[in-house]
Amino acid sequence: MWGLVLAGVVLLPAMAALVGYGNREHARRHPDLLPVMHLDSATLATDAPLGKDSFESALKRMGLIKESSEIQLVGLPRAVAINAVEIVVELPDECNLAKLLDKKDKIAQAFRVRPEWLDIRDGEHSAQVVVWIWRTPTRSASRSSPRWLTSRYGRTHGAGAS
Repeated sequence: MWGLVLAGVVLLPAMAALVGYGNREHARRHPDLLPVMHLDSATLATDAPLGKDSFESALKRMGLIKESSEIQLVGLPRAVAINAVEIVVELPDECNLAKLLDKKDKIAQAFRVRPEWLDIRDGEHSAQVVVWIWRTPTRSASRSSPRWLTSRYGRTHGAGAS
């Protein structure tokens, strides 16, 4: 038993070296192909379903922020479910949570989702908001945000919990 454990510990650096050599050889033989391990975040792409650029352009098209204004992303967009993304943004002075909630249907339409698949709630302070969006339905027709998750005992969990 201990022999297998020790062999695994000893062989782990060898496996890491072989993976590194294999990636280098793959890049040498096929310079036009993508690397075997591609570690870029899909949420940082300019065409990401919910990111800084897409959310900012939607707010500018609706007139909620000026063309010269920018929103600031707080951290990276994070996947909170299989098809759900959540971002935290700092809004410019001319926009606030109340204005976003008034235009929630239009924002959902801009992202081509149902309004119940979009959740906008307050962040740590008045200029910060948390935006949650669920993009593609799998089996169920409706999906609720993490704010309204309920346990099997009837207790509400998440941001809406009291």
